[in-house]
Amino acid sequence: MSAGLDGGAAEPSREAILEYFSISEAEIVFNQVPIGDTGEQLLSLRNESDYEVRLPRVAIEGAGFALEAETPENSGPGQSLLPGATRAWRIHFSPSETIRYDGQVYFVQDEPSRIHQVPVQGYGSDVRCDC
Repeated sequence: MSAGLDGGAAEPSREAILEYFSISEAEIVFNQVPIGDTGEQLLSLRNESDYEVRLPRVAIEGAGFALEAETPENSGPGQSLLPGATRAWRIHFSPSETIRYDGQVYFVQDEPSRIHQVPVQGYGSDVRCDC
């Protein structure tokens, strides 16, 4: 469910990816999530151009975080996104300790080589609330 980004990529360029796409969040923050539970948030990518555009690869790095395409059948790299269309990914956070967790979601375009990063952060908690 999660994937890492292999090294050797070009210098990140936010403007390059955002030339065609808008990303729903600049940062994803999970407040305190009890150990053993899983928090979930959505991150979406929208084609803002007038053209059909290929989706970038999407990966996540960081302990405790996982990435899942909301519609796996049409959210992979090489798939096209029509003008105005959106694809979404679920970001899962499952802490195992009462510490702060940090990670990154990467949107990677191969040609030309471009990367956009969205920071993710969460806190493990030993407090449960059945409110």
